[in-house]
Amino acid sequence: MIWDDMAGAQASGGSGSTSDPVFRQRGRAESPDGRSYEYTLETTDGKTADFSIDGQEYALSQGTLFLIKTTGGETQIQQLDHDLSEIVPTNEGCEAFARDNPEVAQFIRDIQKR
Repeated sequence: MIWDDMAGAQASGGSGSTSDPVFRQRGRAESPDGRSYEYTLETTDGKTADFSIDGQEYALSQGTLFLIKTTGGETQIQQLDHDLSEIVPTNEGCEAFARDNPEVAQFIRDIQKR
């Protein structure tokens, strides 16, 4: 799960096939003022994956929740280890998680102040 301070365009897409055992997903977020980041994910089993943000690899065993701040000229990434398995994969489910998680709720309050 990724939360960021972008107010602009976000896009992602994935690909997989029966002839290629690797599922690949790429995403990009870009703000109107030119700030951006990209992520990639590759998995063969849907349980473990290689994951990177702007080319920096992250071990998902250390956490699958990312808070990304891009204001101030540099991208700051915080990786958190939270159980996300109970989140309903809908907009409402993610919003409920954000309200109930102190770190995400604070992150949202901080970026709304700008």
